[in-house]
Amino acid sequence: MIEKPGICELDAASYHADPCQSASLSAGLANDLDKRSPLHAWTNSRRLNPNYEEQESATFDLGSACHAMLLEAGAGVMFLEFDDWRTKDAKAARDHAREQGRMPILAKHEPKLRAILAKARDAIGANAFLRAAFEDGKNEQSIFWTQGPTWCRARPDVLANSRKLI
Repeated sequence: MIEKPGICELDAASYHADPCQSASLSAGLANDLDKRSPLHAWTNSRRLNPNYEEQESATFDLGSACHAMLLEAGAGVMFLEFDDWRTKDAKAARDHAREQGRMPILAKHEPKLRAILAKARDAIGANAFLRAAFEDGKNEQSIFWTQGPTWCRARPDVLANSRKLI
């Protein structure tokens, strides 16, 4: 449980579980409030909606895997040797990986993910500001603060040690 505002290192699951003293406002919930409705924000809140269910899909997994491989040294990514998720064995392996907090990805997608990562790394290397942040910053730091009585949180991809670039 986050007791006071500040910057800390948390794994993604702990951050997304909303570890604040009360339900907090994240960028995703703020976006729901701004572009959709308060009901959408409530529905998408793990803390406010007692019936909240995590959305799982192969599309989300690929994006999450790219993110983890670029910013978290591949944390949690597990490549599984199946053609698809339709067989009983594939589903069981996928579900077991998720129960362990891992991201199951079909091994056939690994070359595509590695190509995306190479392009992302090239783009970072070609941009002086991004390169500086990645060279002298920390990835996936969790930031917590209060705005009046409301807890807020953010998890920027990279936070420069100078705090001048997010």
